[in-house]
Formats: sequence, structure tokens, C-alpha cells
Amino acid sequence: MKEIGSSSKTWIYDVLIVGLYGGTITFMIKNITYLNDIKIHNLILIDYLEAGYFPIPPGYYGLIFLIDLILRIKYSFVLSSILVITLFMWWKYRLIFSWLQNQIPLSKRTTFLVSLSILFLGPIYLPGVDEGLWYLGKFTPTIWHNSTIIASFPFAIILCLKTLNWIENPRNSQLYILAGLGLILLLIKPSFLFCYIPALPLYILSRDKALSKIFWKSAGLVLLLFVLLMLEKQLIFTWDPMREKLYEPGEISTIVIAPFKIWLHYSHQPVWDMISSISLLLCFLIVWPRSAFQDSFFTFTLLLLIIAFLIYFLFSETGIRQYHANFYWQIPIALLLNYMSIVSLVLKDYQANDRKFTSRTRLIIAAYFIQGFFGLFYWVRIFAFETLI
Repeated sequence: MKEIGSSSKTWIYDVLIVGLYGGTITFMIKNITYLNDIKIHNLILIDYLEAGYFPIPPGYYGLIFLIDLILRIKYSFVLSSILVITLFMWWKYRLIFSWLQNQIPLSKRTTFLVSLSILFLGPIYLPGVDEGLWYLGKFTPTIWHNSTIIASFPFAIILCLKTLNWIENPRNSQLYILAGLGLILLLIKPSFLFCYIPALPLYILSRDKALSKIFWKSAGLVLLLFVLLMLEKQLIFTWDPMREKLYEPGEISTIVIAPFKIWLHYSHQPVWDMISSISLLLCFLIVWPRSAFQDSFFTFTLLLLIIAFLIYFLFSETGIRQYHANFYWQIPIALLLNYMSIVSLVLKDYQANDRKFTSRTRLIIAAYFIQGFFGLFYWVRIFAFETLI
């Protein structure tokens, strides 16, 4: 199959995506304060710099800091954060577009529309049940307000896809690339590694039903990443020189096991919040119960998602960051990857049936469009009501 952009120009789609994301981020920075982590991260960087330090992990902060040295309009890090976040959001779209082009022979326009729809998937909202809350307590693959997780998305997507390629063709050179991608995620936001580290050897073990050579290589990779993750934890929770400057002793955070504490703090209807957040996946598992697990992408991303949920449900922070829900952020990435695998399987089934929709395909498409509609409406709501919750 030809590579993306080899037969026709796709620049118009890129312009539309950049305009959509750039306009949304600019509006949010200008008009929304509550739950807007983009503003909060800018203020964190300012506080650290004024004290003569730099935030950990430094990846995202370092990038907006360097761009701000060259491009600044009135306020520190405002323009640079808009540019950086727009870049990473566009890159996420581009990766999905390119991946779809290499998976299924679709026209550029159709590929663009499918890619765009993936970017807007969100949980279902029911008036009278959700009590006005579109985001809190639910789970979504579409994040608009957290700059560091937005910056992590492209690298997590690449890491997942390259991991599956490496499992099929286990060359050492690819293993080094996986380690490099893991290091980049550690430098930006390590959340995706919370589920990736246990999922990789577990997936290989379940596939091979033995302690194979590739299992031991994967174990070595994730052990390296785990050691680096523990080092980063030590830097953040123990060695950070700003802890005593910013927080009172009772506000300093630690990590504890507190089952469901954070989710139930935000979720008013936990059973419905779960169903409404993963309805596409549930429908898929009902109508595609066997063949789905023959696909490595779906099986691996489902394992990632299950572990991502377990991490969020089990762990919490204490102190001032207790309800920041920092063990949540691996879920949006894992959910996006799983939805990508479902889209791929459904489109392949459509192609295999002479471009005809089977009954099970129609059901999945209906669930997909429902979640897409609410994700799109959530985006409209950002502008209409200037809110993220």
C-alpha cells in the first residue's frame, strides 16, 4: 500500500485539524479556568523558575520554555503552550490517519473523516442521570485540557504500534526504539507506562504459553522502564526541592492503595458511568466475541485498558494532590488505542463483505456514532458554556 500523501495532497486536512485544535486551545486558555490544566501547568512552570528550579518530569515544560524564549505575546508560556499542544494534537491525528491508510484501502477523504471521528469519541451523557456532569466520573479517549497527557498521546500510539511490530518480528534494533519511546514518555508524563509495563510481558506470556525468548526480552525492557519509573517517583515525591516551598507538611503527597476512592469521589453513578464510557467496547465484545481476540491489536489494547482501569481503581495520592486523579491518565490513551483496533476490525469486515454492512457491523457503527455524537457535543459545549466538566 502506498504511503500517506504519495498520491494526493492532504495538506487541506492538516490545515483544518490545526485550525480546529489551535482555535479550541486558544479559546480554553482565554475563557476557561476551572479544570484547565494547561493554565495550571504554565503557572507551575512559572513558580519553579522563580524559585530557580524546573518541574519534573521536564519534557513538556522544557519544550514550552524553549519556544517561549523565541515566541512570546504578552504573557509567559501562553503562546508557546498553544503552539506545542496544537502540534501534539495534530500529530495524534496524523498518526491515526497514516495508520488507517496503511490498514485499509480507503480514499483520502474517507480516511480523514474516520480519523476525525476517532478524535471526537466520548462517553454518553443522559440528562437527569448524569446531573450535568459530562466529564467527571466518566472515562474518555478524548482529552482537551491536560497538556502533558496531550503531549504523551503520539509517543504512546507509536510505542503501542511498534511494540506489536516487534512482537511479530523481534529484532533487537526495534527493542532499542521501544526503550527510547518509553524514556520519552517518562520525560513527558509516565502514565501510559503504568499499564504498558505489566501488559507487555503478560500479553507475550498469554500468547506463547511459555517463557519464550521474546518474553525474557520484554521482561528486560519493562524492568528497565520500571526502574526508571521508580527513580522518577523518587524525584517527584521525595527529592523535589519545591515540595517544602509550595506545600504545608500535611499537603505533601504520597502514593497509597485506596480502592475506588478517587473514582467514587467524582462518580455519582458508577455503574452507568462505566457503561456509558465504554459502550462501544461492550457492544463489540457482544457481537464480535471470538474473532476479536484473534486480532493482536485488539487483544493487546484490551489488556492495556483493563490494567489501566485497575491502576486507577487501586491507587491514590494523599495530600493536596489527592483528588487530582493522577492515576487516571493512562485510561484515555488505552481507550483510544482500543477504539482504534475496533475501527480497524469493523472496516476490514466491511471490506471483506464486498463493502456491505452486516447486522453486527451496523450495531457497532450505531454505538460508534452515539459516542462520537456526545464527544462532538462535549466539544461544542466548551464554547457554548465555557466549561470542561
